[in-house]
Amino acid sequence: MTSGIGLVLSSLHFSRRAIQLSMIDLTEEESLVCLTEGAECAAWILGHAIFADHYVVRQMGTVGHDLPELSEDFAARFAVRDDNRSVWAAEVAELLPTFTAYRMAITRSVANLTEVSLDLPIKGIVLPGNEPSIPYATTGEMLFALSAYTSMLSGELSVVRVGLGRSALLDWL
Repeated sequence: MTSGIGLVLSSLHFSRRAIQLSMIDLTEEESLVCLTEGAECAAWILGHAIFADHYVVRQMGTVGHDLPELSEDFAARFAVRDDNRSVWAAEVAELLPTFTAYRMAITRSVANLTEVSLDLPIKGIVLPGNEPSIPYATTGEMLFALSAYTSMLSGELSVVRVGLGRSALLDWL
């Protein structure tokens, strides 16, 4: 039987891979393309995934010197959906490595948790102006919510890929 920690680790791994495989072959220019007015570009979706992981890293106390620093305004630019003017072309190349570093830090932290620690209480996330918030009550629920949310974002990236004339993630996974 798989442990709770094992399930969380698998979930984090697969959602990380889905994001990576969705972004790995997109050019910087393609990453900034908005398919229609009001839609997010791939770079913004990836920045939003980084914001979510950064939030979880802080909740877990997994701050490390090996993690890339985020600009002071990163949260303001990537916390809530907007019109994509929050993505700077100069930062696009570093978004995927930053996401990978944050997700790997979370994975290392989870690998060191005990089964009991998954049940520790923790408050759900409430983002300003973003409805609905993400409710969870325990560390385990937070980690599964992160994985599920990241998987949903990879689905959004698949839509962007198709709009750019690329294959959807599932076609070449």
